[in-house]
Amino acid sequence: AGASTTVPPPAGAQNDALILNRIAVAGHFDPGKHRLVVDEGDLGNTDLGLAMSGEADFSGDLRLRAGLAGTRMPAESMKRIWPVFVAPKVRDWFEAHFVSGTLERIVVAVNAPFETLKASGPPIPDDGLSVEAQVTNCVIRPVEGLPMLRDADLNVHIVGRDAVVSLGKATADLP
Repeated sequence: AGASTTVPPPAGAQNDALILNRIAVAGHFDPGKHRLVVDEGDLGNTDLGLAMSGEADFSGDLRLRAGLAGTRMPAESMKRIWPVFVAPKVRDWFEAHFVSGTLERIVVAVNAPFETLKASGPPIPDDGLSVEAQVTNCVIRPVEGLPMLRDADLNVHIVGRDAVVSLGKATADLP
């Protein structure tokens, strides 16, 4: 507790870095089993909060088993804390098309070999990744060439290699 760290903005972003000033992590390293375990973790600041637990198993090929839950936060914060190796193609789509909004909640569960989480790796197992997120008051450009959508509600559901992004009500900026 009392520590802080700075998360740099995504490539091309012009905003200030995200500062996390609440960091509390309890865990251990088990050299006999080749595991790094996070029993519980809490990261955040006045705009966001994340709770996590999990382990990295080094006994063979690196395998991650982890859970993460996030509270309400600005979309910019969500984009900055999204690890580059978790659903990288969906992350890239959000970087390119998601302008603003409020993340109401996010729950991520990972249980997969690390190599399958990378864009260049083998396919992730169907039960290797689950992401559930709800975003409100979005500004988003779903497809290049279409007008921006404002005041949109967005639901993200990812299971394994399948991603479904559902757009609720929205207002289009028509020329």
